Amino acid sequence: MPTAARLRFHLADTGTTPAGRIHEAAEIKGGPGTGWDRPRYFPVRAMVLLVQGGGVYRDTRGTEARLGPGDLLLVSPELGHCYGPGEGQDWHEYYATFEGALFDALETCGVLDPARPLWRLGDPRPWRERFIRLFPPPGPGGSRPNAHEQLGGLTSFLLAAAEQCPTPVPAAGAPAWLAHATGLLAAPGEEAADLRKVSKTCGLGYESFRKQFTALIGESPAAYRRQVLIARAQRLMRERNLPDRAIAAALGFCDEFHFSKTFKRVAGASPRVWRTRHLSG
Repeated sequence: MPTAARLRFHLADTGTTPAGRIHEAAEIKGGPGTGWDRPRYFPVRAMVLLVQGGGVYRDTRGTEARLGPGDLLLVSPELGHCYGPGEGQDWHEYYATFEGALFDALETCGVLDPARPLWRLGDPRPWRERFIRLFPPPGPGGSRPNAHEQLGGLTSFLLAAAEQCPTPVPAAGAPAWLAHATGLLAAPGEEAADLRKVSKTCGLGYESFRKQFTALIGESPAAYRRQVLIARAQRLMRERNLPDRAIAAALGFCDEFHFSKTFKRVAGASPRVWRTRHLSG
């Protein structure tokens, strides 16, 4: 029988620097993962190192893979995903969430690739030790790395992991049209919102497209598009502090009211309330 989850924070927000920001780092023993009722969308990047146990990872690009000790998940902003332990399996992870220009540059040069969320690192022990050195748990005595040192340390961690695992884990049996469809649906503008046109470019009739997409992704094409756009909006709020009108225009909403209404439907709070809860301080 699974034990109750135990969470221990190693870091709670470095604060914003010109290079980026680490929001939190923590250890979870006996965790449930994200759950399986629907894909999750993060407005920031996330890194999850599994050090004990096993489970499954799935995402809206069609990747599905079994997980074991030494597997590293690197989830990009706006990528719908689920992960967690299999039935009767343990789950012990270390994770960090982060964002900023430094990590965007790593994506531009190909180190971080949204199409490559799973890296198999092998023996988890050296990576666990490296994580703890980078993000030491709170305790009496000793000095902690400052924000710039931790950003540099996390970059070194990612570069070392990329060198250790140069070959991506392929998608498991996803149809060829799925990545094309998710890419189209994630684009701003009215063209991407026309689901019949999207289904046509995928070579499918609309009803067949809608049913197959929902079965594969876990939500309808329209719901997927809303989730991706609102995750992108949250990222723009965090990184650039744009007002609602500018975000609505950038993401292709017809007006600010429509954006605010969609945001509240997806996020459970208006843009103003969401900013107060997540961006204050």
